Amino acid sequence: IDLSGVFLMTLPEGAFEGSRTLRRVVLPGYLQSIGNGAFADSRLEKLEFTGTPILTTIGDRAFEGCSGLVMDGVFPASLLSIGERAFAGAFTESESNQLDLSRASALRTIGKDAFRACNTLTKLTLPMNLAEIGEGAFSECYNLTGTLTLPMSLTTIGAEAFYNCKNLTGILALPASLSQLGERAFMRCAALTGLDLSA
Repeated sequence: IDLSGVFLMTLPEGAFEGSRTLRRVVLPGYLQSIGNGAFADSRLEKLEFTGTPILTTIGDRAFEGCSGLVMDGVFPASLLSIGERAFAGAFTESESNQLDLSRASALRTIGKDAFRACNTLTKLTLPMNLAEIGEGAFSECYNLTGTLTLPMSLTTIGAEAFYNCKNLTGILALPASLSQLGERAFMRCAALTGLDLSA
C-alpha cells in the first residue's frame, strides 16, 4: 500500500491491525506518529518512508506480532519514543536479527515490554542519548549475545528489562547517569561474567 501521497501526520490507531494480506507500506516522510496497534498482528514485511522521515513516536503495540517484519528503515534518526509492546514478538520470521538503534540518535524512551520475546535477535546496539529502558523491554530475548553496552545518558532500567537474556556475556558496566535499576533487571543473565559499578 502506498500512502506517500496522503497527508497524514498520524497513522490512526489499529489502521491495519490483523491484516493478512499487507506486505509492504510506503508512508509519507512528514508522518509524525504511528498509532497504537496500527500494524499489530499483521503480515507486514517492509515499512518505507518517502524522503527523510520526521517520525517521533511509535505507539503501543504498533508492530506487535509482526513476525515477518524487516527492521531496515523502521527506526529513523528523528524517533523519540517507542511505546509499550511496540515490537513484542516481532522479527521472528524475518532475516532481521540485529537490532541496531544507534541511528535513532534522538531516541530517549523504550517502553515497557517493547521488544519482549523478540527471541531471534542476536545483537543489540542502543542509541547514545537513550534515557529510559522500560520494564521487560528486552525480556526473553534469549538469543542476544555479546557484551551489552549501556549508553552514558541512561537514567532508568525497568524491572526485568533484560530478564532471561541468558546469552549476554562479558562485564556489565552500569553508567554513572543511572538513578533507577528495577528489580530482576538482569535476572537469569547467567553468562554475564562481571559487574562494573566504577563509573
